[in-house]
Amino acid sequence: MVEIIRPATESEKSNFIEISATGAKSLLDDFLIKLTDFRQKYLKEYKPYDAYSARIDFENQIREMINDVNSSVGIAANVKESVKAIRKFDFEQYGDSDRFDYLGVSEISSAPVKIGVGGIRVDEKTEKSFEFRGKKRGNGMSICVPNKDFEKVEEYVNKTYKKVSK
Repeated sequence: MVEIIRPATESEKSNFIEISATGAKSLLDDFLIKLTDFRQKYLKEYKPYDAYSARIDFENQIREMINDVNSSVGIAANVKESVKAIRKFDFEQYGDSDRFDYLGVSEISSAPVKIGVGGIRVDEKTEKSFEFRGKKRGNGMSICVPNKDFEKVEEYVNKTYKKVSK
């Protein structure tokens, strides 16, 4: 099958709906780019981010948009409004501290490290992990923190989150 690609005419351009501000090919790609940026931002700050719930809520919003468009007249206007609403997706709310239960700390072992005379191998604890659970969907997440930053992060976590039992 041969595809013929031609530039859009001015009248066709008037009905175009801009899908992405990031240059992505679809709403989902645009969403995933932004979601990754937010996850990285929170990860660098050693804070939990509920990307799982964000993805599910986004997919639900898309399903709702499709249902609205399929059941309405005047589709172009409805699609434009729906796309605008989806592009205004609130990513910040998925990092709010009240979305999470704090479950505790666990230690992470690195690979065995040679130390001492005779090459004795021991496990050196190089990181600790703060365990969280999302309140809305119960999904777990861990924030790995190097030992050098542990005290600072532990102070923040203890001040911000209430520890609950697993």
